[in-house]
Amino acid sequence: MLIALVGGCTEAKEEGCLKSIEILEVEKIAFPDEEEKNEKIFFKKVEVLKIPRRGPAIWLNNNFVYVAGGCRGPNDHLDSVERISWDGDNLKSEILENQKVEAASCYSFCEINGKFLIAGGYDGLSCLNSCALYNFEDPPEILPSLISRLKNSAAVPDPYNEGRILFFGGWDEKRTLSSIISLDIKSGKSEVVRNLPYPVEGHTVTLIGDDSKKIFIIGGFNGVNLVDKITIMDENRTVIYSVSLETPRENHSTIFVKQLKQILVLGGWDGTQALDTVERFQFVDETPGIKRLNTVYLSQKRQKGTAILL
Repeated sequence: MLIALVGGCTEAKEEGCLKSIEILEVEKIAFPDEEEKNEKIFFKKVEVLKIPRRGPAIWLNNNFVYVAGGCRGPNDHLDSVERISWDGDNLKSEILENQKVEAASCYSFCEINGKFLIAGGYDGLSCLNSCALYNFEDPPEILPSLISRLKNSAAVPDPYNEGRILFFGGWDEKRTLSSIISLDIKSGKSEVVRNLPYPVEGHTVTLIGDDSKKIFIIGGFNGVNLVDKITIMDENRTVIYSVSLETPRENHSTIFVKQLKQILVLGGWDGTQALDTVERFQFVDETPGIKRLNTVYLSQKRQKGTAILL
């Protein structure tokens, strides 16, 4: 199994957009107790994408990775879709000529009921509230607009209500949001159902646990400062962990490696530069429930990439 971080950029303001993917074999981080003896662990960079992409939407389906939209430079937003296939760590990409998405970056996206939802984002002029379901074979199913414009929000399937998607925080062109919006896929209705304990954008939201019913909100920007918080939410409560990020960051990516019970927080932006650090946390039985592991490193600094397990 591979951890892959797709695209992103090296500089501020959509500069230095990347065609490369960072990959790391999961086995290299499988024995955290032995890591004190080892040298630093680095991801490997592979040039894969046909077009540089910052902030695309990414979907793993039927042994293909679909990379949709994003930007390749300042105000240069893409509507094309690439499809990546792989054999071991040998990856190759092709552009799907007959498939398009709304030309934007910084979307919210997730899989639901075997389809891929892409919502919101930024098209270079405005934050978006559009919403559509894709399978990248047929024309998209266009849903009613969300109740709010959303840039740099984050979406996951609602683990407590089938057929719904939750959107956490984001930017609506006026302010950084603390709202959690629920979208009913069948009716297209969206509404605010809860609030986070702080406003946040540029964060990550990840379903974690054996039953994938715990929601982790990590890092981001609160409208004034970068956030170092790791927050866990379930159906009834929200708790901010005493363990936090070593480096407050936004525009990072987060994955949960279920078989290792590890959370990886990859790259991002620290307010002055892109980051090459990958902070890792292990689930443990003792309070507070997670502990910090050794940091591993990307091959280069990058922000606004998206991580996925292959």
